Amino acid sequence: MLNCRMVHHGGAGTTAAGVLAGCPTTIVPFFGDQFFWGNRIYEKGLGPAPIPISQLSVKGLSDAIAFMLQPDVKSRAIELAVLLENEDGVAGAVDAFHRKSLQK
Repeated sequence: MLNCRMVHHGGAGTTAAGVLAGCPTTIVPFFGDQFFWGNRIYEKGLGPAPIPISQLSVKGLSDAIAFMLQPDVKSRAIELAVLLENEDGVAGAVDAFHRKSLQK
């Protein structure tokens, strides 16, 4: 896993790339689903609470970076990345589809 920390807007693709790489993340949302992804990162302990762009400050960013540098935050990020790496999403989706089809 990379020794990384990320600060970004919180788009789905960028967020997914960071999670897959095991990077603690700070999201600075400004539009749409970015707020959702910021909250998900926070709820999972992979980064601090999102900082809306209108509230971004030097102190807030500094505190967010300090949060991401905590060893337990990095450990959680790596654990999730390993889980995702070992997940077979296609097989899971096909199984779910067939389970739903059989219920009808």
